[in-house]
Amino acid sequence: MKRTDNEGFKLIKKNFKRLRPYQIAVYILALITIILSLALVNMMQGIVDRLAIGHSVKDGLFPLLVTCISYFAFVAVFQFLFRRTQMVGRNEILVLLYNNLQKKELSFFKKHNSGEIVSLINNEGREVGDWISFGVLGLFNLFTVLIMNIGLMFYYNWILALIVCSMILIVYFSTQSIASSISKLSAASYEMTSKVNSFLLETLKSEKLIHILNKHKWFTSRFSSLVYEERYPLDRKRADYHAIYMTMFLFLSVLLPIITVLIGASISKGNNISVGELLAFYALTAHIQEPVQYIPDFLSQRKNAIKLAEHLLPIMEDVDIEQDTLSTLPPKVDSLSVDIAYFSYEKSEEKLLENVKFCVKSDELLLIKGNSGSGKTTLVDIIMGFENSDLAQVFLKDVDCSKIAHRDRWNHILLVGQESLLIEGTLKENLNLGDNFSDELIGEALYTACLEEFMDTKKLNQIIKGQADGVSGGQKQRICLARILLRKPDILILDEPTSSLDSSTSETLAQRVTDFAKKYSIIVLVVSHKSEFDKYATRYIEVKADNICV
Repeated sequence: MKRTDNEGFKLIKKNFKRLRPYQIAVYILALITIILSLALVNMMQGIVDRLAIGHSVKDGLFPLLVTCISYFAFVAVFQFLFRRTQMVGRNEILVLLYNNLQKKELSFFKKHNSGEIVSLINNEGREVGDWISFGVLGLFNLFTVLIMNIGLMFYYNWILALIVCSMILIVYFSTQSIASSISKLSAASYEMTSKVNSFLLETLKSEKLIHILNKHKWFTSRFSSLVYEERYPLDRKRADYHAIYMTMFLFLSVLLPIITVLIGASISKGNNISVGELLAFYALTAHIQEPVQYIPDFLSQRKNAIKLAEHLLPIMEDVDIEQDTLSTLPPKVDSLSVDIAYFSYEKSEEKLLENVKFCVKSDELLLIKGNSGSGKTTLVDIIMGFENSDLAQVFLKDVDCSKIAHRDRWNHILLVGQESLLIEGTLKENLNLGDNFSDELIGEALYTACLEEFMDTKKLNQIIKGQADGVSGGQKQRICLARILLRKPDILILDEPTSSLDSSTSETLAQRVTDFAKKYSIIVLVVSHKSEFDKYATRYIEVKADNICV
């Protein structure tokens, strides 16, 4: 499908509906505060002019006081709600992007590494979310302030208003050019920040290797090169442009109001400009310095957000929904057949798993052995559907898996891999993952996984803080095993299930898993270098680099 301009930006913006009530309320409050501020200026002009001609101003003081109090009250509420909108927007885009990630096919995560994804969400995602949630509010607010203040200027004196507008236009176009340069440098800096974050994340995951090889200085040198030689020049230029930008800001905030009063005073005789109106012009000119200064900046931020949103397009694009399948699986799958002519990875000519053909049925335990690099993991990935090839066929009860949806396959076949995923929460939450298994079933799964120490209610409600906190590597591995056993798949694949266990626990685990599989007629495939499952295997294959021995 051909992409349209700003597609990523439009997709994200379309999903920010929850923010609409906040944004509408914030803009209404902003409009009220602007009207009240202009009312204060107008009241001040009237009071000054009445004082200048010797009239009493007592009747005007009470309305002025009420307006002042109202103004500050509305400003306080506006600021509160504006900051709340900012926080809601940042949270909204985080959840939106993460939700979209969870809908992606596994092939997406092969194309984009975890460091790149985290960087996109935390950097590009945050910037785009900030603009859509409150950046647009700021722009509308600034335009409203500018238009209403200039309108009141023309109401007082159109000649002086024209002079002020001419000066403002000169400053506006100057700041717009500077803001555009800052925006381009910011975009480049964000790309470099993504690169720095990716390098940081990847090296943090490899700290053991860095320590073993004693390469701290080399990696620090590489990181310093990224920061100082690639990102710093961009940030330095951006800082220089910001300095010029702030100088223009000082001109607007300090000199322009004074110049306006001086010009007004010089033409006051022929144009009937009162002292109160001159002071009003001073106040109004001070008011419009912020819109003139920041409207170009906000417009540049919008351009930058649109550009950054394109980086998020792969995450935001709709997931390709699998076409209607030609076949369906029965409620119970009692056989697994594999027929592989050979398999080779993309951009590789090396052939793996040549002439692999076997069938396993209920109550059978297939033991898969082989040296590292022989293709055991590839075989598991093919069975699970993580890798696909026209020359590698997998059948579940004589149904070709290429003709069924992946999720239909995973309703019947589950894998306990070597990576242990634990989240912060109770042990029970880690086992259920949103499902609701009875304590009896949980107890059976924990017993089978040799986790009797966690079977009482107190231990089930014990908080596990992420991937650590009082849980050993072997316990993590077995918790993940218990999680899968609870689902009672028709086919269970165990990849090195005893790698983190001592020999006694390994023997007990092998016996209990075998008994559990027989009780529920589960087909078991075990990939292992160890021998605990050898005596329970009904089938045995050895994967070699050039072929497979059955």
